[in-house]
Amino acid sequence: MKLKSESNLPRCIISNEAIPDTVTINAYRRVLGEPILQKEALQRKWNMQQANFQDVLGGLNAIAIPLRVDWFATFDAMYWTLVPDADTLLHIIRELMTLKATGRNATPQGIIKQDSYPYIFVPLKMEGMPIPRRTTHSRELVVHEEPYSSFPELNLPLHPYAAIYHAYRSFEKFGPLNLSNTQLQIYNNIQRIWTLWGEMEVYTSNPPNPVNIRFHTPKTLKESTSNAASRAQESRAAARRVRFSDPYPRPYASCDHDDDSDDVLVPELKFKKQQK
Repeated sequence: MKLKSESNLPRCIISNEAIPDTVTINAYRRVLGEPILQKEALQRKWNMQQANFQDVLGGLNAIAIPLRVDWFATFDAMYWTLVPDADTLLHIIRELMTLKATGRNATPQGIIKQDSYPYIFVPLKMEGMPIPRRTTHSRELVVHEEPYSSFPELNLPLHPYAAIYHAYRSFEKFGPLNLSNTQLQIYNNIQRIWTLWGEMEVYTSNPPNPVNIRFHTPKTLKESTSNAASRAQESRAAARRVRFSDPYPRPYASCDHDDDSDDVLVPELKFKKQQK
């Protein structure tokens, strides 16, 4: 069997070493492999029309990162996580807030879709473990030590929704006590996105149609309006009967109408008896 050259092998995103295909692991397989009720809730939050997270997020590379076996173990234990940079998080927050204001939601790729995204390494329980990492060009081995501020920014096809999901659960497990100011701001943005996901769970891609909204007049108001219109119509009819049945115009003693009566008050006229 012909072996792949090192240049064709995937590289561990932490150590930057070429690793065999057998170790190219879907690092988010457990994270997204939640119990059915949690998975259904996540599908509603992400406005998913199908249950396949891989397709919704944009393919295998959107949910898988190449990791060496030992680094996968620490990632799976949530000793560290990856978070999108501040600009990416703010973009997602703005998009979600805009959609929420119109009563809509969108799929992850409807919120943000790029070929790659910048990521920041965030240690949570590394216990001071050094990170040897090879440089891309010179192959020089550089050791990054706690607090790992020298660790480079990573550009990955991993979709931010998958990373945010893992990062939030990791933060909740170990807490943000040892985060730098930059990392703490990122954590606050991740919390905001998580909250928006929950608030938008009831929304879909289609906003409510105002044409389908019917406004109903309260029953008591409807009845009183109908009665008033009926009384007014009867009063006008009575006035017409008096006017057209009497050939001699005469002054009315009163034009007042009782609220509960439609009668028109007409004074009695006295005539002298004709002398025989």
